[in-house]
Amino acid sequence: MRDDIRLSDSLIHAGAGTAQLIAFLGLIPGFIPIVALTALVGAVLVGPVVAAGLAVTLAGAPFYLTSRVIRRARRRRRREQPPRTVPPVPVHAPGVA
Repeated sequence: MRDDIRLSDSLIHAGAGTAQLIAFLGLIPGFIPIVALTALVGAVLVGPVVAAGLAVTLAGAPFYLTSRVIRRARRRRRREQPPRTVPPVPVHAPGVA
């Protein structure tokens, strides 16, 4: 077993390839501003949709939870009660003894 640890000055972490790629693409004139504007427009268009979805979810959660509690209580009541039986009803049949 070797006890010596070799150190390196090169970029070896997981994001190194991404950083190198972005640095390389940054050499293309206007690439970084286009990426920044695309991210900004995407955030402006997607942000309100995400916020509205979150608001609807938070507003609807209490009603959904209430309906679940009511349904669960009804199911428990049905399980605890004996099943309903229909009493027999005499039917008049002429000519039958």
